[in-house]
Amino acid sequence: MSLRPVKKIIQPKPTIEGAGVKLQRAFGFGKTKEFDPFLLLDDFRNDNPEDYLKAPNGSIIRTGFAG
Repeated sequence: MSLRPVKKIIQPKPTIEGAGVKLQRAFGFGKTKEFDPFLLLDDFRNDNPEDYLKAPNGSIIRTGFAG
């Protein structure tokens, strides 16, 4: 594998998704042609994972796909 030089450093944009989840979106807004075939890149961090997306009945809602 050969190393390639960095073309551009992108500053992420603070974004709030769905149930008020705060994240940093590096791309997935504006002009994205240069990132094709990728649609978006998010940086999500949570200091309290037990509190993330709890359902009203106390169970955890899972909203993702890891295939």
